[in-house]
Amino acid sequence: VGQSQKTISPAALQALGNCVRFHLMLDTSGRPMAVTDLEIGPLGGLDGSKWNGDAEEIVLTRDGPLVSFERRHRLWLYPDGLSGMPVPVATPFDFSDQPENGGVEALTQLPDGRLLALSENGGTVENGTAWLGSETWKHLTYFREAAYHPTAVSVLPGGDLLVLERTFSLFGGFGMRLVRVPGADVRPNMLLKGIELARLNAPLTVDNFEGLAVQTRADGRLIAYLISDNNFNSLQSTLLMTLLLPL
Repeated sequence: VGQSQKTISPAALQALGNCVRFHLMLDTSGRPMAVTDLEIGPLGGLDGSKWNGDAEEIVLTRDGPLVSFERRHRLWLYPDGLSGMPVPVATPFDFSDQPENGGVEALTQLPDGRLLALSENGGTVENGTAWLGSETWKHLTYFREAAYHPTAVSVLPGGDLLVLERTFSLFGGFGMRLVRVPGADVRPNMLLKGIELARLNAPLTVDNFEGLAVQTRADGRLIAYLISDNNFNSLQSTLLMTLLLPL
């Protein structure tokens, strides 16, 4: 990726609860060429603590950006923009029962307006907790293969879901999978089980991938954009990766 038109100090990037905005310039095949209009600013309503500011996902809903948080598990809507004051969104009764550092990292809004939330570590080893709804919520289950857990989800044209999954071990490092979940299965009390489209493990280039977006290319092919979180760790990297999805 090319150089930005602006620079941001490392201290600013390490502040808790900040949001970075930028425009991604692409070539005709969908590959990133440069980043422009780079800005950083704090999320509204936070106190600077890790407990209160561990933001994991931003979804652009019809009513404004919606942010999910871990540790203090909650969903906040920002109707006046991310720097404005948030409005708490009603969550399932058992939302706070998720592991402290294993809450909802995968969140999206479906075409009918309902939200789908996938817990990273809530539930059992194979059957992860998931919720479907908005003001009222219904339970469903997300199948976890081996040690892969969901960290991001996007809705594909046609209604299927693309889910980013991550794994980590001290000996194997990070790994990731992309799976496609049939949209017809996204119903209360259903088991969501994805079909694997891609898997990356060492020695291939892979890190702590937690962000996902999908764009349709001019020829109709779908491109997945993945971004990793380096956790302010010198042994990790912040990477932007593009993957051309199979037909």
